[in-house]
Amino acid sequence: MSNFCPECGVDCTHHTDNCPDCQFPLSISLLARERELIISSEQQKRWNRIAQLLRRNGLTVTVEPKPRISPHWWWALPGSGLLVFMFALFFGGPIANKIWPPPPMQFIPALQLGEEDKKDEEPSIDTTFLTDALRVSGDQDPIEDDSLDVFETVNRIKVDYDEIRRLAEVHYVEIKVEGHYGAGVYVSENGLILTTKDTVAGAFVEKDVNVQEGTSLIQKKIVLLPDVSPIGGPTSTASLIQDSVEMGVALLSSESDRPIEAKLEFEKYPSQGESVWIGKMRGGAIYPEEATLTKGGSGSASYMPMSSSLQDLHSGSPVFNEFGELIGMLAVEGGGNFLIPFRSIRESAPFIYRELMNSGP
Repeated sequence: MSNFCPECGVDCTHHTDNCPDCQFPLSISLLARERELIISSEQQKRWNRIAQLLRRNGLTVTVEPKPRISPHWWWALPGSGLLVFMFALFFGGPIANKIWPPPPMQFIPALQLGEEDKKDEEPSIDTTFLTDALRVSGDQDPIEDDSLDVFETVNRIKVDYDEIRRLAEVHYVEIKVEGHYGAGVYVSENGLILTTKDTVAGAFVEKDVNVQEGTSLIQKKIVLLPDVSPIGGPTSTASLIQDSVEMGVALLSSESDRPIEAKLEFEKYPSQGESVWIGKMRGGAIYPEEATLTKGGSGSASYMPMSSSLQDLHSGSPVFNEFGELIGMLAVEGGGNFLIPFRSIRESAPFIYRELMNSGP
């Protein structure tokens, strides 16, 4: 059974505490006290990361901190500590604690137990129930992640321009939304497309249109869908599966079945100074343009700037390295050209990565 990090999507089958890549906590220790599951201050950082993930996925997380002042006021009375010590010395600590429960430690959010759980309470319990809650469900396993095979350096062979062009023609898709043209990348044989959110801006919203029925025009509401056209293939519409505001990317589903011939590089980041090829549409045909990954730039976080001399490029165009591996897609932002590495999508939008991995080849 394979378990994947809910933050970055890395396979964590052999890890139980933290993700080996992003260090996301895969478990958390709780204390069971009376009718509450309590998170100790030592676990606060782990809980904070889990809570942030839950909030990003639309779950409401309510924090109810414990009061800082102990309700057991009698602990402040002179001699109370000595009395409890003497009682514990003669009758044992557990009995003393039942008669004089110690003041609570400082904890953060208390998770309420139901009535049916009260009978099973114990003074202290370590549990990893959050791991189970975040774990991959059975119907998602196993996932054969062949796309993450690492190529040994000695076996990697640079490909020529003609091969880059051929791969770009396979993976490039033209996207049109009400006269606005952009691009996307075929990433699955069953028609899944990765593109930028600005490419499909204005799509997937309701719009009033006039429809001819007989001799009359009737106004109806429709959901505006983008048209997608592969090179040499028929045009169809696409629906939205997932999108990420943080990354500025969207995963679409189309009716076009396409072969996946390039290796999708979700495992490694490209390097600064590396040469890449951008699939560029010109006159209905693809002519890849070479660029270099540079340092700096003013793009969004997780974007990698490229040489800015290139013109007339469409956001969402596929980007390949010199070995013919599909490493990401283009983002045109603020007059600059940027690479959105697939590795960044895997880390910052793992739900899109998992959707893609679960879709098949």
